[in-house]
Amino acid sequence: MQRRVPWLIAQRLRPLGFTGGLSILKDYLHRVRAQTAAKRAYLRMEPKPGERFEIDWGHFGALLYQGHARKLYAFCLVECHSRKLFVEFTRRLKLQRAVHADGMNCRGQGLQATSPHLVPKISIVR
Repeated sequence: MQRRVPWLIAQRLRPLGFTGGLSILKDYLHRVRAQTAAKRAYLRMEPKPGERFEIDWGHFGALLYQGHARKLYAFCLVECHSRKLFVEFTRRLKLQRAVHADGMNCRGQGLQATSPHLVPKISIVR
């Protein structure tokens, strides 16, 4: 595709009076592309151990429990430094309870926030 672009541009510029050759156009495009190269659209973060966590919920259908169909969810927590993963299945989608209770379980598996101030109070927005 890149090899065709100068030719297509030259083809469109000729009716407008462009008389230069493809090499001139290629040199110009090379300079313009170098100046307008895409900048990184993200910021690389390198958190220290226990400094940042990512959490998410997953829905896994229904589970027959004591004769009733109950929804089954998975609480997932990833420690961003080590990418260590913690998953716990639950019947209730109560985030505050899960963060507290699962946080206790995570500590038993070596996942722990370095400061209590780094664990925010979480509310569900619907």
